[in-house]
Amino acid sequence: MPTAIRDDADLVRGCLAGEAAAWEQLLHRYRRLIYSVPMAFRFTNEDADDVFQRVAMKLIEGLPKLRDPAALPSWLATVARHECHALHRVESRNVDTPV
Repeated sequence: MPTAIRDDADLVRGCLAGEAAAWEQLLHRYRRLIYSVPMAFRFTNEDADDVFQRVAMKLIEGLPKLRDPAALPSWLATVARHECHALHRVESRNVDTPV
């Protein structure tokens, strides 16, 4: 049986209630958005995977504080950009460090 399409507010409520299916749907819905940010930075697929994982962890931590589920897409994009900048800083330091 196909999974019902749920709006973000319903998915957020489900996530906060511990519904694994809600987490899966929410991450699936925003996967392309999140991955588009590191790809715009021209990161490797592996680095894009790392950014996605970091954003997912921030989502788990920050979801209880989310006041407006309609703000979720912009929040995710912002977090992804911050994670990209952080990863870029780490990689820059590793390149600049003499061996």
